[in-house]
Amino acid sequence: MPTFAPNTDRIANTSWGSSRQGASVVGLWIHHQADGAGADANDYMVGPNDRDSHPTYAIDDNEAATVVGIVHPDKAPSSTFYANDQNAVALEAANTTGEPNWEVPVATLEQIALIAAHHSIESPRSAHPIEVNKPGVAQKGFWVGWHAQVRSTACPGPFLIAHIPAIVARANQIKDAIQGGASWASIRPGVQGGEFLGALTDAEQRRVAHLWGA
Repeated sequence: MPTFAPNTDRIANTSWGSSRQGASVVGLWIHHQADGAGADANDYMVGPNDRDSHPTYAIDDNEAATVVGIVHPDKAPSSTFYANDQNAVALEAANTTGEPNWEVPVATLEQIALIAAHHSIESPRSAHPIEVNKPGVAQKGFWVGWHAQVRSTACPGPFLIAHIPAIVARANQIKDAIQGGASWASIRPGVQGGEFLGALTDAEQRRVAHLWGA
């Protein structure tokens, strides 16, 4: 049964979510909360809201990028329409700026990579590298996609979309370490000095280029 990622700071016991009807979790959808600098970002996602969005995770816009579990991963979230959410987990990241870039804390990028690595390891695709989602293409690996891939929207915004290849590369680093015998507690933070260390090495650039089919 899918479980919350180990970087989940707290779990809100909600009744949101629906049956996956036997589907396995093979992907992660990234959304943004489009809240500018909202102070109650996670609480908005936990309770009833005007967007009817109840993701697996909400990530706050504070410096630590606090992760709150909202819909248990064994249930389909309500974020990207059921047809897309049935076999995926979803997250909503709170923003520190509004239009046009919709930025998030740098720590959020690391939190997303940890979440992706965890669910990839739990998935039936754990033997394959994590991939950037390619709609309409059969993929072997656990994928990381974003809202705009399945609906006419800017979500999750230019900042997050631009960082998805680096998030995937970082998630693969974490996944490889855990599958190699490392503990989650031993994973060194991927953010230091305000910089996301998911910045791609040459080898990672080649891997991501391959995942994109380039």
